[in-house]
Amino acid sequence: MPYVSSSGEISQKQPWGIAKVVAIFWGILNFFFMFFQSLINPAGNSRGGGSSSHDYRPGQGGAVHDVRDESDLATQLREAGSRLVVIDFFAEWCGPCKMISPLVEQLASQLTDVVFLKVDVDQNPEIAATYAVRSMPTFVFIKSGRKVDSFSGANYEKLKDTVYRYR
Repeated sequence: MPYVSSSGEISQKQPWGIAKVVAIFWGILNFFFMFFQSLINPAGNSRGGGSSSHDYRPGQGGAVHDVRDESDLATQLREAGSRLVVIDFFAEWCGPCKMISPLVEQLASQLTDVVFLKVDVDQNPEIAATYAVRSMPTFVFIKSGRKVDSFSGANYEKLKDTVYRYR
């Protein structure tokens, strides 16, 4: 589609739009963020597919359990009983998920009466679909087997407030 410049010239090339400039800037910014984060934390992030450094027992608080599949989630929810369960839906490629992960681990270690679970949406898309997860991170709060609240975004203050409200 031809483009007509303000001087009246006709060209096949369109000028750089603000959306293109913002997208490139955002990509560069994200690259540098990930680069510097890797310098600060060279061991990687705690969300990796490995096990947590905590001694985790099903249905017990104090650690973040990496949910393997739907049956594992069902077991965790059943064993939690009437305690609050916080499910953190994340993705390995998600920058905000990586930023909030250490804070979720810290909160889990402080609140042993709350069960913290994490679900990788790429490995468990059926669980993400069950809870209508559309963006990451998404936190879902379950009490006595029922969903009581949820929100999306890496907002630590909102996470803490919601946990304390339903705890």
